[in-house]
Amino acid sequence: MKPPILLKTILDICFFILLISLIASMGIILSHLFLTSEGMPIYLNDHIIGEITMPKIILLILAIFQAGIFLFSVYTLRKVVHNFFKKRLFTSIQITGLNLAGRLIVLASILDAIVSFSSNLILESNLKLRFGIESTFGSFWLQLAMGLFLILLSKSFEKAKSFKEENELTV
Repeated sequence: MKPPILLKTILDICFFILLISLIASMGIILSHLFLTSEGMPIYLNDHIIGEITMPKIILLILAIFQAGIFLFSVYTLRKVVHNFFKKRLFTSIQITGLNLAGRLIVLASILDAIVSFSSNLILESNLKLRFGIESTFGSFWLQLAMGLFLILLSKSFEKAKSFKEENELTV
């Protein structure tokens, strides 16, 4: 089996870009909270956060937490892909990594929906309920499906591992 070099490269680039943007976002938020600078405005879901209040702080913390969970899911997928380079299949690292990454993506997509709903409610004082399917990769339903697919894939790997062990004992 040829190692997935392109996938490894893409995940590495995504991980480092997400890490840098998360650190920069936290730096900007902390500077606004503690330095009261009028420099760069803080945006959350295309809304400018003006005056900092406790609900807005909680919303920002929840958004940072959601981004951190997504970053950790990309990190976990990187570890799984790096494990494929050892040319072994159906290892415990691959099974638990795929399962964990899937669960984290599901959690991040649910938190993203909560942050989006809450930001409309808190920042605009407007209740918006949207039901539809977006045609982008950032779609809630697509992210949810990808997370659930990774969980299903981990279950398939677990079953294949047990078949592999059974086969090795038979021979």
